[in-house]
Amino acid sequence: MSRHGHKHINCLNCGTELNGRYCSKCGQDSEEHLDSVWHLVKHFFEDITHYDGKLWKTAKPLLIRPGFLTQEYMKGKRASYLHPVRMFIFLNFVFFFLLLSLPSAKTDHNAYTFGQVASNKAIQDTLKEVYNEAQKDVKVGKVATVHLSDSTLETKEQYDSVQALLPAAKRDGWIKRMINEKGLDMIQASKKDPDYVSEKIDEIFFHNAAKLTFLFLIATACLLSLLYYRKHIWMIDHALFSIHLSCTFLLLSVFMLLLSYMPYGGYADFIIFLYGNYYFYRALRVIYQQSSGKTMLKFFILNFLLAIIMALSLILNALFAMLSISHPSL
Repeated sequence: MSRHGHKHINCLNCGTELNGRYCSKCGQDSEEHLDSVWHLVKHFFEDITHYDGKLWKTAKPLLIRPGFLTQEYMKGKRASYLHPVRMFIFLNFVFFFLLLSLPSAKTDHNAYTFGQVASNKAIQDTLKEVYNEAQKDVKVGKVATVHLSDSTLETKEQYDSVQALLPAAKRDGWIKRMINEKGLDMIQASKKDPDYVSEKIDEIFFHNAAKLTFLFLIATACLLSLLYYRKHIWMIDHALFSIHLSCTFLLLSVFMLLLSYMPYGGYADFIIFLYGNYYFYRALRVIYQQSSGKTMLKFFILNFLLAIIMALSLILNALFAMLSISHPSL
């Protein structure tokens, strides 16, 4: 039975009396019907183009007008632009999807993946330092009974033997010992399955990196509230500004990823890097309305503190990725 031409008095979704085409309570369109497959397909593409239209309308000022979107949102002009949290989640997905999907330089230049570096070179260097320390502090006769060399220090048994020969004060603490033992487990796992460890570390590292972006937003908002505490700005407004900044930098990062495959991509990356710093400085001036000198000082302080936070988060993420690996054959 056709449903065309029938006027409904009440909303079919929530039952509220209609006063116009759209329900005043739930917003449902009273004239929207899916009467055919073609209508369904048409409705789908209308939603996509509507989303894209709002996306592009948001992306343009986000890239070329520092602080503008934050000001608009604080004024209450929100319906015309994509919600900042949705924008942030969408750009996070795009960035990490491209980062993990696009062929990287490691394939063309036989470079190490992050996982290979972490599970082989860094761990081996640490273990070699342990062995070299043992060589200095243990008598030749005792070392000869262990028969160790840089190339054979690859098992927990060998590591335990070296540690036992060291004076108590020179032995590794429980944290370093745990990391080294886990590293040796990973080396043994790599021998049984060369690709497992590196792929697993990369997977865990990038999975957690996506989550860390949210914590980075909170850290940025907290630092802004401390640096601009005399402005008496609500924390939610600092957080909103942080989200818009992060969206801008995610967009710039996507451009840098794509441009890296073009000739002279390195020059483009440098230009985008300079523009990103200018954008950050200009956005601070627009939102917080301080002099250029004060803004520049706070710009450098923010960059310095955020760089420290980012470095620590990456180190902790890498350690967590290494320590959280389990191999079925171990």
